[in-house]
Amino acid sequence: MNFKEAFLNELDHESKTTRKFIERVPLNHLDYKPHAKSMALGKLATHIVEIVSYWDQVLQRNELNFASKLPIQNDTLENLLRTYDYFIELAKSAIQNFDEDKFLNPCDAKMGDTVFFTMPIYNICRITIMNHWIHHRAQLGIYFRQLDIAVPGAYGPSADEG
Repeated sequence: MNFKEAFLNELDHESKTTRKFIERVPLNHLDYKPHAKSMALGKLATHIVEIVSYWDQVLQRNELNFASKLPIQNDTLENLLRTYDYFIELAKSAIQNFDEDKFLNPCDAKMGDTVFFTMPIYNICRITIMNHWIHHRAQLGIYFRQLDIAVPGAYGPSADEG
């Protein structure tokens, strides 16, 4: 199995799990924060969707520029899910069409012209996309628990599904 196949398999599994979380985002609690330093629930859900768009940016432009955010509407669950599904398909296409031999090429993560770090494309995809995405999905589960919203299972049934 090569990097592309591994990422496609993982994206397929994790995207289904993440979609279950997004489907439960309570629009009446978008401003909810479990702590003053926490991100608001609506911003967190939007960020989880946004992270999926990084695949296309990294694999098509060989950079991850956080200043190049795409607008995401979270005013309705349908809009949020439609955008999520679109980004998932875009990510799959970007991975499928990417040259396997380029995964070890350097890639910049930056904000505008300010470079935060440079690492191989593979590491950007693994750390800054996949791990980052799963981390924020887990945070969303904490918000759900505190709001008494059933938490979907990620790697087997959750306490709410068991």
